[in-house]
Amino acid sequence: MLCAYRVHGGQKELIRSENAQPMLMSEAEVHTLERGIYADSFEDLCLYFESYLS
Repeated sequence: MLCAYRVHGGQKELIRSENAQPMLMSEAEVHTLERGIYADSFEDLCLYFESYLS
């Protein structure tokens, strides 16, 4: 599951989640996602989802 959260004031709010296909990802990509990727804008977030879910 690939989840996107909005972090504000130390609180996390789930804004989107989708099923991911980890078999199609390298081990390094899976570890990066497990640690978390932070986006500076909603547009950047959409690009991450597009690249990991397409």
